[in-house]
Amino acid sequence: MLDKTVLEMTTAPPKVGYHLISSVVDDLTPDYVKQFRSLPATTTERELKEGRVEHLDQKAENGQLVTFHWVTAQLDGETRRVNGQHSSTMLERRIVKEKFPKDLKVHREHFEVDDGNGLALLFRQFDDRASGRSPLDISGVYQGLHPELLDINRKIAKLGIDGYVWYQRQVEKVPMPIGDDAYGLFSDTGLYPLLHWINGLFAVKSEEMKHQPVVAAIVGTYMTNEAAAKDFWQEVVNLPNGDDDPSPQSVLTNWLLAMQAKKIDRPEKAHVYQGCIYAWNAFRDNKSITAIRDDIKKNFFAIHE
Repeated sequence: MLDKTVLEMTTAPPKVGYHLISSVVDDLTPDYVKQFRSLPATTTERELKEGRVEHLDQKAENGQLVTFHWVTAQLDGETRRVNGQHSSTMLERRIVKEKFPKDLKVHREHFEVDDGNGLALLFRQFDDRASGRSPLDISGVYQGLHPELLDINRKIAKLGIDGYVWYQRQVEKVPMPIGDDAYGLFSDTGLYPLLHWINGLFAVKSEEMKHQPVVAAIVGTYMTNEAAAKDFWQEVVNLPNGDDDPSPQSVLTNWLLAMQAKKIDRPEKAHVYQGCIYAWNAFRDNKSITAIRDDIKKNFFAIHE
């Protein structure tokens, strides 16, 4: 049995071990970067990852940088860097390339820390994982710019854009914005009827449908034959999933439900898309099927009108 004193020590929150000394906003210049880079790093500094440096460098190239928030700490009488390794590395390299960005500021905070634990606790306050901007947060910001889309569930709106982008890039081979930039497509009013319809389609519990390649297939069929797509996918969502029903809609429903229930392994996205289009083509050709074909020999199946 744990001693009461030990129990209190293990359950008590850590005491604050850092104290703010100064907080200022300075001009960000090459000399400022060099001075910051010359400081000894603390053991809290993350391992340098070239992908993060390149990501910031691309932001600099696009003129998208904002004020940096750099932190230093005084420990055992010495000032050390707490964060800012990736941003300062990127800027240092731009000094060498003579491509240093202009008119930037840096918010510099300096703390005194009691010990190593205080230093670790201080580091945790910056770029807190719980405060990170998720893709859904970014998507929601772009969606919120357009009043016509505010009645659409945010997760469904994001899924609609993700499916549209996947279809255009992977099937139609059309260049599309990637990552967070894709959500700028919420400004395309031509997509609004599609997004509203998908939102209504997924109003019922249909978790097996809420996957990017399935939505990509929904998008492709909708763009090919809107009226038929609405009938087909509504039946995929609503039909009873009896094993003896050979209709393409029911067979597709069973296939998606089996994946969702992990009764079968979920194939790669391209195969999920292909299986959906196989069922759609059988539906348009008025044929019964007994199983889903998702093999891809050379290309995706052409979508039958």
